[in-house]
Amino acid sequence: MKKILFILTCAAIFAVSCKQHEEPTGGFVIYDEADYALNQVDLSKATDLTVEKKLSVGQTIVFVAENSDADYYAVYPGEKGNNYYNRNLPDTIPNDTNYVSMKKNGYPLTKSNNRFVFTYGGYSLPGEYTIVFVSRNVYEDGTIIKETIDSLKVTVEDLQTDLFGTNASNYKFIVVKPKGSTYEYDGDATVTVTVPYGSNLADAQINLKAYNGIITFDESTSLTVNDLGLYSWKGSLSKTDPRIITVTSLNGVSKDYTVNVVETPATTDKDLLTYKVDSYVGTLSGSTYTVAVPAEISLVDVKPEFTISANAKAFIGSTEQTSKETVVDLSSGATYKIVAQDNSEKNYTIAIDKQVSSITALSFNELNPLRVGTLDQGAKTIDVSFFSGTDLETLVPTFTLSNSFVKLYIGSTQIVSGETEIDLTSGTATLDLKVGSIIVATYTLTVQ
Repeated sequence: MKKILFILTCAAIFAVSCKQHEEPTGGFVIYDEADYALNQVDLSKATDLTVEKKLSVGQTIVFVAENSDADYYAVYPGEKGNNYYNRNLPDTIPNDTNYVSMKKNGYPLTKSNNRFVFTYGGYSLPGEYTIVFVSRNVYEDGTIIKETIDSLKVTVEDLQTDLFGTNASNYKFIVVKPKGSTYEYDGDATVTVTVPYGSNLADAQINLKAYNGIITFDESTSLTVNDLGLYSWKGSLSKTDPRIITVTSLNGVSKDYTVNVVETPATTDKDLLTYKVDSYVGTLSGSTYTVAVPAEISLVDVKPEFTISANAKAFIGSTEQTSKETVVDLSSGATYKIVAQDNSEKNYTIAIDKQVSSITALSFNELNPLRVGTLDQGAKTIDVSFFSGTDLETLVPTFTLSNSFVKLYIGSTQIVSGETEIDLTSGTATLDLKVGSIIVATYTLTVQ
């Protein structure tokens, strides 16, 4: 019985000992540094570069351990000096100058945000590299070591010849002049710049940046670069003679990009879209704008406000018209000629509807029976008779006016029909019709 118990005890101890000396799970992921920084809270949104197995020269990457059950993690990117398979070579190899004074050590990962990471500054040369990732557990004061070795072959390309990229801080292509220009990149080596019709192609400017690439043009009046690597090119573009942009990497690899120019066709639209004089808005019927205005105002020197089709121009006779700027005499109306970008034309007539301002009716509807004023438009008088004993101090007139432009005032007080009380105890009142602050007609209201 004691022997059986002893055997069981030893077996249990052996099982615990084996369990304690487990190999780590291993596994690693690679992320672009900017992508990792943006999505480190939720890495499921970041792109795992171990899937495509392609990196670029100079690209800063982050190695992340997939698990955290190891005591120690190290990564060997595979470049000279950090090659796992050369890690046991001496520091100096006389027969191979490439390895003189080179330590063959991996980079340790450190814990950050509950995961083990190492940021690598990037590969300096293009080529194929084998990345080795070591996950290690150490037991019994270092006498027992359990390791999991993961490896991955990656291709490092010299993408520093790229003119376009997803990182807006590293890649820029901005057509400053001609203004209003746009561009389209075909994803390979052709850029098509679309310029507005009639643009001055001799005075062009493009600001651009190609990560760490060196940019040159086949033709330029001026090519400068600032401390941030942003180039500014000034020169001429051509619809028949494409410009060539060359991007050269720090390793001497070059790539040419062809810049073609397309001019947008001339527009044919030639419409007078809106028209008004001061606050008086014109109404369009066919090709005629009718503008209703008080007959009493002057239209000799006005600055009409209008809108026309994009790229079109407006003329009265041979004089170009600018909205809210050009002085026009509209006393008898006018004819506008709208010229499209393709030089086709369309005429619009401005008709002025002069409306005389007058009081067309006035009564006191609150009285019983109601009292109706007798109007004399020639003399500008209104006579109203009231019954004896009528309170003339708080009368409320109801009236209509000939147009919506004018307002009725007694002195500085605006009279609102059916609302404002007036005092006729003096027997008369002076009623002014105003357009804005201008008095255009005056009536005398007399109590009979």
